[in-house]
Amino acid sequence: MGGNLKHEKQTSFVVRHLIPLLERYSCQSPVLDLGCGQGGILNALARSWSGKFVGVDSNPDSIETAKVNADSNTDFVCADIAEVILDSQPRTALLCDVAEHAELGIILDAAQKLISKDGIVFASFPPWTSAFGGHQQLSRNFVKWLPWAHCLFPGWAEKKSIEGVINRFDIDSVYNYRLSRRRFEKTAEERGWSIIHRQNYLIRPELLRKGLSTLKAPGWLPEWLISGCEYLLKRNQ
Repeated sequence: MGGNLKHEKQTSFVVRHLIPLLERYSCQSPVLDLGCGQGGILNALARSWSGKFVGVDSNPDSIETAKVNADSNTDFVCADIAEVILDSQPRTALLCDVAEHAELGIILDAAQKLISKDGIVFASFPPWTSAFGGHQQLSRNFVKWLPWAHCLFPGWAEKKSIEGVINRFDIDSVYNYRLSRRRFEKTAEERGWSIIHRQNYLIRPELLRKGLSTLKAPGWLPEWLISGCEYLLKRNQ
């Protein structure tokens, strides 16, 4: 049941939101998914969009799962984002719920090295101070139902979240980096990227299911009131 629900959300996100957004900004394949996990988003994109698709993740189990569900136009590579080497340069890169789990500067530098000079990066993440910015919803115990627990009781919330989560890294990393919109934008600018699209959400597109709609939020709304944000970045020429 959980797997089917996750697949439904990923497919809905790709078809109803990601593809229209990428096409609006003339993004093209090949597409590179950095931190692709089990490949749900990239595989859904590959089945709905033409071209070549490559996913990169450092977790070998996730890559094996991704390969099982992949079509012939999709490849998956087990490697560290900062060390991966590709045969050709993608035109579009995806950072879907990845930026909050690693050193942002390293990720953006890797994207700049890997994609073409006119390439575009899509990035989305829940800011640290948003209701579930501590990723406690991934836990299998009661803390998954407690919004802002990571802000109000960080030590306790981290401990409880780790106790009930499958992959401890998913929790440890967000507590280590505590990514905010401001830090994302500042780091992107320092690393030579221009922001060509930004949007905040009360209901993130990644949470879409059949019959539900996303809900945008104005830019002035505080981070603790939104559920996520997204950006499109283009390299400074």
